[in-house]
Amino acid sequence: MVDPLNAWWAQQLVLCGWAFAPDPLALEPEEARTRLANLDVVDRGELGWRLLEALDSANPDPARLLAALDVVALAGAAGWLSESRARQWGQRLAEEIHAHHASLDDWLAALRRARNDEGWVRGDDGFAEACEALATLEHDGEGVTWEMLRDWLLANRRTPALWPEEAEARVWRLRAAFSPVLETSAGALDWQGLETWLAESWQVTGRDELIRLLLWLGAQGDRQGWDLDANRLLEADAEARRRWHAGLAPRDRDFGRVLLGFVERGEPLEWAAWDWLRLIDLAWAGACLGWLADDEARDVALHGADLILRRYSDWPALARAYQRGRSLFEGQDLLGDFEADWRLLLHAPVSPWKPALQELIDAEQIEASRKRIREWRREPRHWCWPWRRCASPSWHCARGWRRVCRWRVARMRAAI
Repeated sequence: MVDPLNAWWAQQLVLCGWAFAPDPLALEPEEARTRLANLDVVDRGELGWRLLEALDSANPDPARLLAALDVVALAGAAGWLSESRARQWGQRLAEEIHAHHASLDDWLAALRRARNDEGWVRGDDGFAEACEALATLEHDGEGVTWEMLRDWLLANRRTPALWPEEAEARVWRLRAAFSPVLETSAGALDWQGLETWLAESWQVTGRDELIRLLLWLGAQGDRQGWDLDANRLLEADAEARRRWHAGLAPRDRDFGRVLLGFVERGEPLEWAAWDWLRLIDLAWAGACLGWLADDEARDVALHGADLILRRYSDWPALARAYQRGRSLFEGQDLLGDFEADWRLLLHAPVSPWKPALQELIDAEQIEASRKRIREWRREPRHWCWPWRRCASPSWHCARGWRRVCRWRVARMRAAI
C-alpha cells in the first residue's frame, strides 16, 4: 500500500533534482552524506538550525521549506536521523506547506517567486521541467494530489516528536543556545572540527582536562571576576569608576566599558548563564568525542541545568543573562541584538525551548547529577585549572554563534 506522505514527499524532491522513488529515505548513505556536504550541512548541529529556520512562522519561506524537505530526506538516508525522526519532520514540513498554500499550483508559483527573488541566475537545473511534471500529475489526478495529502494530514494530525522527548534527553534542549540536538546518540557527525576547536580555543586535549574545565565553569567561570568588579563599581563614585577603567590593561578596556555601561544604566548584573550554558555545551562535546560516557555527559549537563533552574525563572531570563555575559566577554554591548539573536529559540513554533524552563527536568535526575559532581570534586587533580586555558574571544564566532555571525556577514554584504 502506498504511503501518502512518503509518496508526496518523494514527488516534491523531484524539484530538488532527485529522481523519483517511492521512499524519500532510500538514497545510498554515502551519496546522501555527499549531498549534505555540498549543501554546506556539515554536521547535525547545522541540520538542526536549518530545520528550525525553515519552520519560522514569522517569515514563512517556500524555498526554505523545500530545502528542508531535501535535507531531512538526506539526513534520514545518511543515518543522521532515525527513520521515525525524519518522518516526523517530513510530516511537520508537509503541514506547514499545506497551511500556507491552498494547492500545488499555489505552492509551485510561490517557489518560482522565491527563486526569482534570490537576485541571481541559476543554471538549467531542471526546476522548470520538474514543476511542469508535477503540475501535469496533479491535474491528471495521478500520484498523491494536494487534496489527498490534505486528507491524510487531517486524519493523522498529532504533535510530532521533532526533538528527543525522553526524560533523560530533555536536558540537551538547553544546548540549543549553540546548536539544537536532534538525536541523543552523540558522535563526530554532531560537531565538525570539534577536537581541533577544543585544542586551539581551550587547550583541552583529553578527558581529565575537560573535566577540570567543566568543574571550573560550574563553580567559578568567568563570572567570578566579573562579579567582584561589578560589586566594587556599585559602591564607587563616578571618579573612582573612571580611575578603575583607566587602570585596566588595554586589552580589557572594552570589557570595562561594557561593564560600566551595565552598572550606570541599572542593567541587572547577572551573567552566570554565560558559564552554565557553555558547561552544557562542553558536556555534549565530551560525549561527541567519547571522552565522557553518555551518562557522565548527561549528569554534567544536568548539573548545569540544576544551577540554571535555581537562578532563572524562564527562557528569556536565561537568554538575556547569557547575552550579558557574552557582551562582557567580547567587549561590546550586544543587548541591542537580543531579539535578533534569540528570536527563533524564544518564539519559533517548533523551538526545542517550547516547554517551560522550570518544567524541563525531573528532580530525580538532578539529584543523580549532584552525586556525580560530588564524586568528581573529591579528586584534587580535577581542581587545577590554569587561567591561561580560558578560551580566547575567537571561540565564540568560531563555534557557538555561527548562525549569528552568518547573519551579520549577510547584513554587511547587503550594505556594500
